[in-house]
Amino acid sequence: MANKRGHIPKDQPPVLERLQIDPKHWLYMTQHFESKFKGLVGTAYTLKAACQILGYRRTPNLSVCQRLLT
Repeated sequence: MANKRGHIPKDQPPVLERLQIDPKHWLYMTQHFESKFKGLVGTAYTLKAACQILGYRRTPNLSVCQRLLT
């Protein structure tokens, strides 16, 4: 129903396409999430920002997130 909260109009592209996530990467991530990501997960920008706020010297999961989320 068009008036329901969260309704996505039919003329919108698929969600993964709008998020610019490769469907193969999405499938892999959902099947191997816990073995690939040991902490923070997000875009390179958000990971770096979070690590700066948390006082981390390194950015864990950066390469995995860059490979799978872009």
